[in-house]
Amino acid sequence: MPSDTPDLDDPATRVRSLREAGSEALRRGDVAKARTLFETALATRPDHPAGLAGLARCAQRDSDWGAAADLWGAARAAAPNATRPNWHRRHITTLLLAGRADEARREIDAFWEQTDERRAYRAATRNVADGTHERLRFDHVLIVTYGRSGSTLLQGVLNTINGLLMRGENGNAFHEFFKAAREVESNRHRSGSSFAPYSAWFGMAEMSAIRLVDELRPVARRMLLGNDVDDPAVGAIGFKEIRYLDVQDDLLDYLGFLEELFPNTAFVFNTRDPGETVASGWWVDEDPAVVTDEILRLHSRFTAFAEGRSNCFSIDYRDVVGTTQRLQDLFAFLGADFDQDRADAVLAVSHSYGPDESVGREPAP
Repeated sequence: MPSDTPDLDDPATRVRSLREAGSEALRRGDVAKARTLFETALATRPDHPAGLAGLARCAQRDSDWGAAADLWGAARAAAPNATRPNWHRRHITTLLLAGRADEARREIDAFWEQTDERRAYRAATRNVADGTHERLRFDHVLIVTYGRSGSTLLQGVLNTINGLLMRGENGNAFHEFFKAAREVESNRHRSGSSFAPYSAWFGMAEMSAIRLVDELRPVARRMLLGNDVDDPAVGAIGFKEIRYLDVQDDLLDYLGFLEELFPNTAFVFNTRDPGETVASGWWVDEDPAVVTDEILRLHSRFTAFAEGRSNCFSIDYRDVVGTTQRLQDLFAFLGADFDQDRADAVLAVSHSYGPDESVGREPAP
């Protein structure tokens, strides 16, 4: 037994101390020690889920997704009457990462059946299976924004549109496509003799960013569709991304690239009062004045890109939470009917980011 393991007589108190010590060890990156502490907790109280949940977190740190999925399932089974939605989400995520899609789908169905609010949310955001969806004005819809702007809520509200599948963030993955295309184009003229076999850049002049984008276009769409690639219920697809602050200097060119990558796309610029944004926990480690300045610069670039374009729409966080006329105008801009009841079903469910959003992050003990 580790030297700092509490030697307490009360099993419940002992398990709690072991759990806290194990969580602290995980935060320090000492997975081996954490595993020992959680195993001791499980031996102390085999009927208590804390040890199983801790071991599941250790398995996640080791990317042992199959073991993690089994342990999360066991932890939930050990406390069937406890409401721990983050455990259920982690169970689903680890099942998917372990390649056990059928089990994950069953758990996803069970997740949506847990409460009346979840059932109503799923009904409001599920596209009609027979494909009789609204024909929107656009084939793609991109929410362009930054952290803590309410974009996840807007994503949920737009998913009430029959036929539109709005995905969440992808870590700005398509910016890598943009950088590749830009690199190809910038290198095309590196050598005037690139047509000759003796040139170090032989053939470079024949490479084309246009050709690359043509090849990447179906790849990008399939990436977004995922398992829904052949689903007739999906008429248009899109995603929201918050990492445009990271590409400020490239923003106008990058948005132009996305317009090429996703033909017939609508850009939805989602903003929020900078003071409210900076006050959120997301920016706790940043200088508020610097963040405010960066957000205002980004707003200016949103405006500059949208000028003269008919495929751009701006909306504020308050319009979304208040379901104002501006939100209804967004639906009309996309070519969809606004349904207040469906919007209310979405607004009734929290869309805030939390530590349980990522299986790689640890919750507070």
